[in-house]
Amino acid sequence: ILLIIIIGTFLLLAIASWIILRPGSFPMALERGPVSQIGNLYFGPYPTDDEFTKLKKIGIKRIVSLLDERIPYEHILLNREKELAEKFHMEFNNFPMASLFDHHLFSDYQFQAKEAVDILLQYSTEMIYIHCYLGKHRTQFIRNEISKRKGLVIEPLLPLSDEDILKYKDAEKQIP
Repeated sequence: ILLIIIIGTFLLLAIASWIILRPGSFPMALERGPVSQIGNLYFGPYPTDDEFTKLKKIGIKRIVSLLDERIPYEHILLNREKELAEKFHMEFNNFPMASLFDHHLFSDYQFQAKEAVDILLQYSTEMIYIHCYLGKHRTQFIRNEISKRKGLVIEPLLPLSDEDILKYKDAEKQIP
């Protein structure tokens, strides 16, 4: 019986790890937030490999991650996205805002959020993609803060469709 419990526990941990480290796969894909836009800033969930291609097509030049390497699975995802950003010739910034379902885990959450907003507001033309894991909590927090600082009405998140993406002049560019 003990062996069955150990094997079962190991299998559950393996499955959970596989799911968490693949945010674009089932069932995590069902929980991911939509991509939205405020001017040159795009907000959404952790970009999958295929989504990096889309981001490059619409002219994204910089990835801003709100993942926190102090969370073990986010550490792995951060390393993966740094490699992808380099592969697609994108700049990469990280403002670690550890959160679990909108509960701040570390005392530097507000400081990191302020730093991220201050930096993002300095870029008025560069196309930037900002994300956390699901694109719902931390990303929404930054989006709302930017909206407040710009004096914009905070509107609900609306998905950015593939048709919308094709409207951008950079969508026709070839990917190197």
